Amino acid sequence: MRMAQLGRHLRRSVGAAVATLVVAGLPTVAADVAHAADETPTVVFFTPRADQTQQKVPTTGVHVLLGADATVQSVRLSYGRTGVEASTCLPRKPDSEVFETTLGTQPTGPLGLQAAGYTSVDCQAATQVGTLATQSVAVSAAATAFKEPNTADRDTGEKLCGPFVRPRRKVAKGTTGCSAVPLGVFTSRLDGHTYARVTGEAVQTSTAGIADPQADSPTFAQPTPGVATPGGSFSSDTFREPVDLTGNPGLGTGIRRVVIRVSDGISSEAVETPVYTQVVTHVRSTTTPTAGGYAVTSTLLDQYGQPVVHAPARLTGYANGSRTPVNQLVATDVNGVATFPGVVPANGFYIAVADVDLNGSKGSAEPSFESVVGRVSKSAPGRALYHNNTRTRGAGGTVGDSLRGTVDAAARRYQWIDQDGHLAFSSLATRRAGAGRVSQPAHLTWVNAHGAPFNPRWLRSGRFETRAWTGLRRRPGLRNADMTFKQDAARHLSVEWEVKDIKPFTSAAALNAAFASLAASAQRYYGAGWQSRVQVKMLSDLSGGQPFALSVLRAAHAHGFTTMYLARGTAIRVQIPASAHAYVDFVRGAAGSLYAYEPPAWQKDMPVAKDPALTAR
Repeated sequence: MRMAQLGRHLRRSVGAAVATLVVAGLPTVAADVAHAADETPTVVFFTPRADQTQQKVPTTGVHVLLGADATVQSVRLSYGRTGVEASTCLPRKPDSEVFETTLGTQPTGPLGLQAAGYTSVDCQAATQVGTLATQSVAVSAAATAFKEPNTADRDTGEKLCGPFVRPRRKVAKGTTGCSAVPLGVFTSRLDGHTYARVTGEAVQTSTAGIADPQADSPTFAQPTPGVATPGGSFSSDTFREPVDLTGNPGLGTGIRRVVIRVSDGISSEAVETPVYTQVVTHVRSTTTPTAGGYAVTSTLLDQYGQPVVHAPARLTGYANGSRTPVNQLVATDVNGVATFPGVVPANGFYIAVADVDLNGSKGSAEPSFESVVGRVSKSAPGRALYHNNTRTRGAGGTVGDSLRGTVDAAARRYQWIDQDGHLAFSSLATRRAGAGRVSQPAHLTWVNAHGAPFNPRWLRSGRFETRAWTGLRRRPGLRNADMTFKQDAARHLSVEWEVKDIKPFTSAAALNAAFASLAASAQRYYGAGWQSRVQVKMLSDLSGGQPFALSVLRAAHAHGFTTMYLARGTAIRVQIPASAHAYVDFVRGAAGSLYAYEPPAWQKDMPVAKDPALTAR
């Protein structure tokens, strides 16, 4: 499987043909062999791979990486064109599972390699074990070379670690060499496999054409794994390949190292790398307009900002007016990108979650990213709001709807106060004409009163909506909107005006008149910034239910008010219709993720400014 990095890549150029490999005679080593000749060798070649071509590298030569049985403490590597021309003893590297060297500059043509394992650290013939491992390759200028150790990144000038780039490349400060940099691995619950990714660039001079390098993770027990895991990418000089490390013994040891190999069928290269366990810590999404809606893609990154391969990504959220959440689950690709299928509607909010535990919901340790498209309502910001429903003889039936409540809220340094609003006919003449004749702001008066079940006792079984303000105004402590806003504004209190059951004033003309009157009162006492100081709220559980609540908010919004819908009862799990998102700015009381956006803590007690752009959408 392929792995891709984050770092930089390797350069590639196309040139002459690959030399045909014919090795006349492999070198032999005279030694006593402790095991039968048909046994599996105790040493295996990870790179170079058999019958491939290794590029002639003038400065560094041919890189050889071997694996061996745990009993092997050293390996004698012999090599030559027609026989043993040279040999070297390779001790086991500290804290490593491999044996490694780079042969000096080699002439072009065939090259035979032979490796023997020893139980001693000094390649003593008497301690040789197992059978010989042999390999035949060709050295040619017409082959693929992967980025060499300690070469500089072409964009940053930073030195790179390894013959191809691993994630989190690093050069120790003040040194010229590369420090060991771990490779991120992630175990996905989607299939139980463990994945990583590698990336690089290749310099290729072969006329055989440019091939996408494949990545695998050979081990001593399985030096040639099966078909590479699909899902990589190859563009221009750069390859990004996922690697399936499931069952790799290097993951379960204290050493925590694995071998990663890349090969394009012409040449191969390998590195041994330490590993770390990836934790998904960041999700970022993009939405792209397309026919019928939006396409959503998300990128999942780990604690070091590296992409996570094959991580579960779930898309949820709601289209406007929908009672059913979106529910799509996909695996990230080699770049950590989740491409969700299909198209989501053009109005709604959608949340991409790193659903690592596959339980279908967002856990506290599972990051997410919310995308809002089109026009949607948002969760109302929480804030300290003064309420006092203690009964009082006069006023609107409660302390909160009286001057006493305004004074108390200011003394306690509240920024917002909850004020309730009923409607009354402005005069006996308009009362006699009836609600059906109401069409002008002067026809109605807003009464600051809580109403049932907190009506003043003197109202008996009546309602404010059946009375005229000219009679009600004589009641001590009772206020209209003008008086309320004047007294609240003088004490620097913003108002959340909660509209009560105002029937029979339900016609479009009556509602238009009512909110024209309320807007005039707000502007009179709060000035040019009144829209951020007075907001209109409507409950879903009054008579008429959600349809009536929305009709009130539509009228309020038309007169410039920021509007808030308070869901209660069964309405907490029901989205408002798509059309209502054009005039409902905020929603409170809805089930957890039904509406978009929860403000950060520092905004909790802040006034919510009227956003002209929000109104225009």
